[in-house]
Amino acid sequence: MAWARQMGGPSSTNRARMILTLGSENTADKYLKFGLNSGNSFTFGFNGENDLNGPVSSDFDWHHWTGTYDANTRARKVYRDGLLVASDTARGHFLGAGKIGVGCSIVAGINWNWVGQIDDVKIFEAPLTPAQVRQEMDFGIRSNAPELEYWNFEEEDANGFASSIA
Repeated sequence: MAWARQMGGPSSTNRARMILTLGSENTADKYLKFGLNSGNSFTFGFNGENDLNGPVSSDFDWHHWTGTYDANTRARKVYRDGLLVASDTARGHFLGAGKIGVGCSIVAGINWNWVGQIDDVKIFEAPLTPAQVRQEMDFGIRSNAPELEYWNFEEEDANGFASSIA
């Protein structure tokens, strides 16, 4: 889950821009991607044809994005601003492991850099319920959902602005 705001004009919207990636192989079911695809839909998937795509806002406002995956049932869900916007059952399990990229792809040769700002990125051990998604969005509160990773980007640059990823 993350707060994200895209920036830029048409040149930045005709390519994939990832909020979060995980994995070291750019192969099906081994590379998690969470962000905007080149068709300007929100994508949460394991690379290849096993991606869940949902609608995205065309504005440049902040939006809260959450993707959940239940490894037992393979159920995936995408929430935007606390509301479910897409769901499916993945064809296969996510088999990837490796490094995490926030605002970028960590696989060499793939330029999926986010153009905009990202804040409060969290990865949880288990899928969140709809109520937990809303609690996190509204208050940053979680209930029985231990975080594995958390980046809050509260550092300010020389101009007093929170860190941006461009």
